[in-house]
Order: sequence, then structure tokens, then C-alpha cells
Amino acid sequence: MNKQNERISDLSHRLYQASREIRILSHIRWPTEIRETFFKQKEQRLPEVTYPHFEPSNVIMQIAGIQAELGESVVDNWLGRQANIIANSALMKSSVGTEQFYQYSKELYGAPSDPLTDGMSTSLALAHQFDDVIESIGVFADGTVVVQSARQLWVTDAELLNWQPAEDTNITPRWSSSEPVPLNLHEAITQQYRGNGPRP
Repeated sequence: MNKQNERISDLSHRLYQASREIRILSHIRWPTEIRETFFKQKEQRLPEVTYPHFEPSNVIMQIAGIQAELGESVVDNWLGRQANIIANSALMKSSVGTEQFYQYSKELYGAPSDPLTDGMSTSLALAHQFDDVIESIGVFADGTVVVQSARQLWVTDAELLNWQPAEDTNITPRWSSSEPVPLNLHEAITQQYRGNGPRP
């Protein structure tokens, strides 16, 4: 392995090590007891959840050291973009429960109304289209996700990537109920994740 490849390999390894501290979904996951209580109470009120504090300085310091060693090649530019993503993810994780969380999230993943890679579609428009096409969503007894569209049942794999017609249409799925989100819950979610969340 030549020196250039060794340098790229070392930077990639260090980026991976820095990213290991960034597990946002597990960080904001509600404890089991809170989740169960929320659903037992018919999702009427957003629970008060205290999230663990995350100090991002170690990740930011690692990323700064990596960025200082980046060159100007195509690979270096890609590594630089990944470094920025990891740094912003660390800052987002540290800002859970504050208005900055949504801003970092928007910067990383975009807003629902932002154009996707085709320059025309948006996540929000696709969600509306999905809602128009899908009549019902449910699960079979074995946990398989099933949807009903155009009077046909469709099942998917565990990754929700490959869909195919259900073979046994005599089994009745347990369908999800379609109920509007209570206004107070909708407002609480909006405040929590879109700019007015309580500060720690």
C-alpha cells in the first residue's frame, strides 16, 4: 500500500471511530415504560422525557484533526463531506430538546418541502401520494407488514424494500386505525421538534 492509500485509509478509520459515538435514534428512544404508557393512554399527550446529556467536544475535536489533514483530491473532498456530517450529527445529538435540534436535522436531512435528488419531487409530496394510493396498513399475526392498495394485499420484506402480492388472502390482517392526531398532541410534537422545545 502506497503512502496516499495509507493516508486515506487512516483518515477513513478515524472518521469511523468518531462516528461510533453518534447513535441519534437510540439516544432519543423513549424508555419502554414511557412508550407503553403513551400508547395505553391513546396517544393523547406527549410524555415528558429526560434525554441523556451528550457532550460533542470529543467528536468535534477528532473531526477538526481529520479536516486539518485533508487534501484536495476527489476522495479528500468526499471525506470532508462525511466529516461535516459527523460533526453536525454530534451537535444535533447534543441539542436534543432544544430548538437547535430541528435546525441541525434540517441541515443534515433536509425539510419535507425540500427537493429530492431529481430536483422536482419532495418528501412531503411523496407522502401525500403514498397516502392517496395506500388504503390501509396492517400486520399479519407473524409480524409481516401488509398494505392494501387497489383492493390487493401486498407484503414486504423486513427492510420494507421489496413488495409482492400476498399469497394467502384468506388471512385477515390486524389493520391500523385511522384517527386524527389530537390537537394538543400535534402542537406538543411541533414545539418539541420544530423550534420551541424545552431547554435542558
